Amino acid sequence: MATQDCWDLHYPSHQFMITSQIKDKIQVQHSKDTAGNTVYLVRYAEDPRPAPWTLVVRLIVLANLLRNFPGIANSVDAVIRCVSIGAPFHTVLAIRTANISVPSAAHQRNRVRAPVLYRYGESADKVKMRKSDYHAARIRALAVLGDTQIRGALSEGGILWRLAQKILSVDGDVYYGAINIYNGMMDSEAGILWGRYQRYCKQGDTHLTVEELSWWPKPESWNVAGFYTHNEDYFQKRLTEIGEERGHPMKASDWRSSLRQTQIARTLAGMVDRATDRVFQQHLLKF
Repeated sequence: MATQDCWDLHYPSHQFMITSQIKDKIQVQHSKDTAGNTVYLVRYAEDPRPAPWTLVVRLIVLANLLRNFPGIANSVDAVIRCVSIGAPFHTVLAIRTANISVPSAAHQRNRVRAPVLYRYGESADKVKMRKSDYHAARIRALAVLGDTQIRGALSEGGILWRLAQKILSVDGDVYYGAINIYNGMMDSEAGILWGRYQRYCKQGDTHLTVEELSWWPKPESWNVAGFYTHNEDYFQKRLTEIGEERGHPMKASDWRSSLRQTQIARTLAGMVDRATDRVFQQHLLKF
């Protein structure tokens, strides 16, 4: 698990923008990022004045959890809590909160291309790959993604957080090096982490289509306020299937069908709906 030893979280570090003390006096304000999405700025009443940074979360459920979690005395505690449960967050300099950028929009790194597969004709609709192919995908992630991107994946939450943990457990050196969690990951980098492929499908002499396959569901499928026991159960089940060569990369439509049929998906949907409703009715209106 990431701890304060892994990143420089001390004030006035510029990468984690939170603050100090007293969950009873936490302030949650909603704003818009440059893409027009609603985000929530989390501040604590006893933060240093002026605070050099601000914690930003995209889920109102998570904003409420940070308000009520025991043991959070300051912003560093809040970030460590987010990382410990796989909750998505990012941070911005306080002077930029009026114009919150989408993390990936600020990236200057080159786009990472997904590996390419080919399919001819109508046969072999389902891709069958060996567990060695999955291991190769993990090695590719380490080779293509630097420590900044992999460590940044921990702030993305969900499946990216869990896969980053898996890689970090193999290569602990990724915890160290350039300290820059703020930049997060580009979509193309995230795709390498969750095992995305592009498959070119030729039917006949002229028709060519491109479809996307992946070892794991898209991160949006895990976009909740943490990575819970049932998420971990699903994760371990999927790893077992891959290890036994029963689990293969799937198309987005197959993933949607698979997740729709699981109790996990229904449980998560219900949990998020109920928690969000409670927040809007009881908490956010107070600020």
